[in-house]
Amino acid sequence: MKVYISGTWLGRTVKSVDDLPEPVKEKLDDQMAFGTTFIVGDNAGADSFLQEYLYKSNYKDVIVFSPGRIFNTIPNFGGWLVKICPVHSTKTIHCIRLEKDFLMTQDADYGILVWDEEHHVHFKDDVPFVNMISLIAQKKFCHVYLVNTSEWVLIHSISDLERFAGSYGGLGDVDIHYVLKKCEATCEEKIHYEYSNRGRVAQMLSVVLQSPIDLRQKQMLLNYIARTRNLKYEVYRSVRNGLDKNEDWDQTKERIRTLVDWKEEKSEWTTLRKTQETLSDILRLEYEEERDWDCEE
Repeated sequence: MKVYISGTWLGRTVKSVDDLPEPVKEKLDDQMAFGTTFIVGDNAGADSFLQEYLYKSNYKDVIVFSPGRIFNTIPNFGGWLVKICPVHSTKTIHCIRLEKDFLMTQDADYGILVWDEEHHVHFKDDVPFVNMISLIAQKKFCHVYLVNTSEWVLIHSISDLERFAGSYGGLGDVDIHYVLKKCEATCEEKIHYEYSNRGRVAQMLSVVLQSPIDLRQKQMLLNYIARTRNLKYEVYRSVRNGLDKNEDWDQTKERIRTLVDWKEEKSEWTTLRKTQETLSDILRLEYEEERDWDCEE
């Protein structure tokens, strides 16, 4: 049997391999006693701690999946077999790692994940959720250890993942107030947007672009808005709809790729990402022009 092991970003609760929760260590020990083959990634965080624990246990039956040397990844602690996943040079880092994770879940029979519900705030913590969905979409299951409640839960259907998905992302009251303040909005504008367009990403995008602040400040605010997106919810909603239509694994992968790569049609998040890219191109051109001007002087 092959088991995929991973987890959310544990840096705030686990400072070293010794801090791994005891029930997780016991679960890994049981799997080692059964002669299980472990499939693990090479990212910092949970992958690092899990690799180190297997290494210190002197366990040999481990396969490390990696996108290769194009990224800075953690060491292969045990010098185990490495599977290099083919990547396309034009893909973003998130899409490249997604393809690697698809291969990991395809190769595994089931999964074991460590989930810290209090601190799943980074994009990298969307990854284990997407991988749980990938396992379920392939009619596999996974055991998830919840750090904050110290319990194991069994995930064997798409409905079991609803509790992890959260709600649709977007700007809350505090976020809108922050954006409006940074945009130097007038009192009338603040009242209008705070009470009429709460949570509307497209509306706040318009406010930022029309504000009198400079381009770098606008770029900072667009990045701030982008961080309010909840990818987990979008992936859960989309994949569940697909499974209800009896879509196969290849169709499910395409749904996930579209969301992770910010390519969903008619999505306010896709519009936001395109605007970010355009703004970055403008700022890069301005920098290059300033540099060329300085060289001429």
